[in-house]
Amino acid sequence: MNPVLAALCLTGIMALALALRLHRLGEESVWWDEFASLTHLDTPSLWKFLTLSHTLDPATFPLYFTLEYLWWHHVEASVHSLRLLSISISLVGIPLLYLFGRDLFGKRAGLTAALCLALSPNHIHHAQGIRMYVLMTFLALFSAWTFMRLVRSWEKRWWAAHLLGNMLLLWTHPFALLMIGVEVAYVVLFCARPMRRAAAWMTLTCLVAVPSAIYLSQVQYWSPQNTSAWLKVPQLAEFLGDLLFDDVVSFSYQLRLSDYWAASPVRSLFDCALAMVLFGGVVWIGLNRWKQRTSDRTSLHVFIFLAAWLLLPAMVLYAASLVWRPCIFPRYTLHSSLALYLILGGAVQAAGKTWKALVAAAVIAGLIGFQWFALQPGPQRTDWQSAAAQVRGQAKPSDLVLVQVSIWRDVFRYNLGPSKLPIASAESVQTLANQAGFFLGQGNRPEADKDSAVWAIVLKPYFDSGPNQEFEKALQDLGLDFARTEYPGIEHVLVYRVTHVGTGPIPWNSPRGGGDREEISNAISDLALELTEAKSYPMALEALRWLFESDPGARRIYGGLQLALIKKTDVEPFTLAVRSLLKAYHDLGRRDFAGAQEAFRETLRHDPKCALAYSGLAIMAPLVDHDEAAVLEYLRKAAALDPELGQDLNPFIERFAAGDYRACHDLLGPEKTTQAFSDWLLHRAEASGTQGGAKEK
Repeated sequence: MNPVLAALCLTGIMALALALRLHRLGEESVWWDEFASLTHLDTPSLWKFLTLSHTLDPATFPLYFTLEYLWWHHVEASVHSLRLLSISISLVGIPLLYLFGRDLFGKRAGLTAALCLALSPNHIHHAQGIRMYVLMTFLALFSAWTFMRLVRSWEKRWWAAHLLGNMLLLWTHPFALLMIGVEVAYVVLFCARPMRRAAAWMTLTCLVAVPSAIYLSQVQYWSPQNTSAWLKVPQLAEFLGDLLFDDVVSFSYQLRLSDYWAASPVRSLFDCALAMVLFGGVVWIGLNRWKQRTSDRTSLHVFIFLAAWLLLPAMVLYAASLVWRPCIFPRYTLHSSLALYLILGGAVQAAGKTWKALVAAAVIAGLIGFQWFALQPGPQRTDWQSAAAQVRGQAKPSDLVLVQVSIWRDVFRYNLGPSKLPIASAESVQTLANQAGFFLGQGNRPEADKDSAVWAIVLKPYFDSGPNQEFEKALQDLGLDFARTEYPGIEHVLVYRVTHVGTGPIPWNSPRGGGDREEISNAISDLALELTEAKSYPMALEALRWLFESDPGARRIYGGLQLALIKKTDVEPFTLAVRSLLKAYHDLGRRDFAGAQEAFRETLRHDPKCALAYSGLAIMAPLVDHDEAAVLEYLRKAAALDPELGQDLNPFIERFAAGDYRACHDLLGPEKTTQAFSDWLLHRAEASGTQGGAKEK
């Protein structure tokens, strides 16, 4: 093919890719995966940003988030701009894939592979996202391209480029290691001679991987229970779809078909046709290379490399999901589809005559392009924007917003933007209904707005639709009326406008369906804080009364706020103190001890008489400042401010002052302190030789 014609074709493919990636870009909401990093972008330092993002999403690696932070602070601070960053990375991968295909098979192959990447609905989707998958895909491609260049020539420049690419790749995602595994397998099978060269590659690759491996060893993953709502072992058909047919949308489980095409029988014909073309292209090239193995062994090796890249990453994750815990999702192996595009490009190149190649490329492009068309008009991500727009446009200042699950509340608030509406949350729909009943039940108060409503936001599981039957039954049991609006996306959002048109009481305080006591307590306290900040003081007081009945121990945290509400003094310092105290406990749960210490200190700046903040600082003193003397100082202050708490603390203070760390450790059960402080006491006991101190006394 003429070089000028190839350049013009590639330019056209790039223009098409850009247009598809910009299409309806502003209509995609920020969803949880993106919110986890966006929420901390305004922090003053990159290190603090990476630390905070890591606590929200513990399996993240820092490379993409570093780019995200630098782009936000030095290019433009907007969600739209960050999506453009991802699109830019995606576009750079298209000419690189062309070069790779040209090197392996020829220019037609390179252009076909580039066209597949430009049209791929999955790659378009992730190119619009504020996540690391587009960067991991580009770096996996760069790693594979430089690897094949290296094993063909073993030139120094390719050593440097390849090792640099692998180093960067390994800092994007934990499963980026699977790409390196494919290259290891290739070296073992086909590059073992001369052994010195293979050993050098293995050694240098291991050295490059060591820093990220150390980082990975420190990662504390979410428990399987926390990820069970979206990360499951796929059915065999779903796994096969992930393995070979990522771009056949109905075969996979990461994109949502439009309502029209989801119900259309014609779509199945296009799906089967594309599946046959994809599978047939792989089999045809594989058989072709196998037949030519005696005369062209290098081409067979190239096919084996591409087939391994296509299949092995997903197969390893599927096996790990079966024997360990669910850890497979199509986006984790998005880069593997690039190998499929290269194989298809090789099939087009082998077609021989120009017209045959053009027909083959057109068929492939048309079938993949249809898959993108079948997704329109979208959106794909959870449609928080539409839900927020409805609440913003229809809610009155006296209304209440409730969101199921606290992290969804944070995402909804981010998409809603500045608002004076109180926005509370509950983990279960039963508690959410009780919160609605409580709020609407206060309508008989003279100062209450009789026409107030509750806006309840409930999410459906992935790709599920229709009403939440449990929530609607709970509302009906309370005698509440509701209207429901549903917004489609990867997770459907249900927006309920809940009202009470009757005159009778609402039995909101009844313990319907039991429920987890801690979950109910957290939900009520969250509601009380939101009502306080919205200046709905009588309702806030009633919520605190409900809280203390459900959880008497909560009075230690919220008692100062309740007293301020009763005395009608300035409640803002106490509200801020409670927020800071809750943040401190949240940071403790994430093992962010420095963050917890600062939050405890912030609590005392707003409420100098908060005994719990002093007891928290006592725990933090040896863990953060290595200041053992401060433990006693803080504990004595806490005991003096809260005599009831002092009764629990005084035995510990007495033994700690005597240096009996073993007894201190035994006094604290696992529910009374953090594991880190308990471990510190045990270590201190062993270091000071007081293992039997309590018995000796």
